[in-house]
Amino acid sequence: MPEIVLEKRKALGKRASRRLRRQGKIPAVVYGPDIAPEAVQVDSHDIEVLIEKIGEATVINAAFGDEKRNVLVKQVTYDKITEKIVHVDFYELAAGKSVHFVLPLKFVGKSKGAEKGGMEESVLHELEAEALPKDLIEYLDVDISDLDIGHSLHVRDLILPEGIKVKNEPQQTVFTVIPPRKVEKEIPVVAAEEEEEEPEIIKEKGGEEEEEKG
Repeated sequence: MPEIVLEKRKALGKRASRRLRRQGKIPAVVYGPDIAPEAVQVDSHDIEVLIEKIGEATVINAAFGDEKRNVLVKQVTYDKITEKIVHVDFYELAAGKSVHFVLPLKFVGKSKGAEKGGMEESVLHELEAEALPKDLIEYLDVDISDLDIGHSLHVRDLILPEGIKVKNEPQQTVFTVIPPRKVEKEIPVVAAEEEEEEPEIIKEKGGEEEEEKG
């Protein structure tokens, strides 16, 4: 289980938070169903390394003084310019109480349709889920190997571990295999040569005028 050290944060406010960041610390908060929100701080390097390794449903062992708490990272706020972490929200788990989380989907295998030239298309990449802390999983494997061209996988078709409840609509499409696109050959169009028009010849009637006889 990943670990992080939380320290109580005494000074609050924007100035105090900026001062913390200059000292290599990140302001954070811990909240949960059984506790009031607590202002804490974490080491900036430690939290950056942790965020790269975990998902939203990864349970973290947080050391807070002499206590050990099981928490999730619920929200990470980044600076818009530097893209550095500026704040973290931790959610403390409570035994016997469900938690809402985002469950990433991991597609496994190659579909029958793709073997025949079909195009695989993942429509849904994660689920809105709910589970007790003991039943949390970091991702869900989805086997797509039986899908043929023109077939789709829906939320109702997913095989979920015991204890996981999904909030998405059952008919929502997760993955599909579409027919290959037909490439139409372009037929070159040869422009007909314009016929040259012959100039119109106008014949002038010529003739001497007859002399009038007097």
